[in-house]
Amino acid sequence: MYKLNEMLNIIKSLKIHSIMYEGMPENSETSERPIYHKLPYSPSEKIAVGLSVSIISLHWIYILLSYNDLPATIPVHWNFYGKPDSFQSKELTFMIPSISLVIFILSQALSNYPHKYNYPVKITHNNAKFQYILVRKFQRSLIAGISLLLFVVSIITLSAINNTDQSLSTLSILIIVGFLVAIVTSICYYRALARRYV
Repeated sequence: MYKLNEMLNIIKSLKIHSIMYEGMPENSETSERPIYHKLPYSPSEKIAVGLSVSIISLHWIYILLSYNDLPATIPVHWNFYGKPDSFQSKELTFMIPSISLVIFILSQALSNYPHKYNYPVKITHNNAKFQYILVRKFQRSLIAGISLLLFVVSIITLSAINNTDQSLSTLSILIIVGFLVAIVTSICYYRALARRYV
């Protein structure tokens, strides 16, 4: 009973702390990480969000237009030689654009809470706005890149399905690997840029 009361007191104090923390003004010096509501979108963020929406829309259109022409079962995995070795129902083609859409929606929701993110530098009142906007720029650009990667994966997959020998070309694999390398490089670039502005 004592432990239960102690836990309830802790929860109550956390709720009070949360309410106080959310209501703090932008220039408050008592909070470890300042909270800025409704930080304006930078031009690059607007472009990245617009690109993501356009790519995801095109992705869905492409899948819907291609769906009726697909065989009942399609390859979903290729071996080292580019030959399919696993097959599933063609309904699985909706999985990749669905993943893309879910990732975009989640990232948009999470971008409202940049003060909750992990950063490669300590967030202070002096650098908070810059770091929050920087991480949002990076996040939205990354989501646009991932959306494009998933769209390319769908195009390559459906092209391989429609091929007579149903093979996955070396060029297709290199394109996918190139995208992954670009994403990892962008993560490293963001971390280096964030550390320059402490």
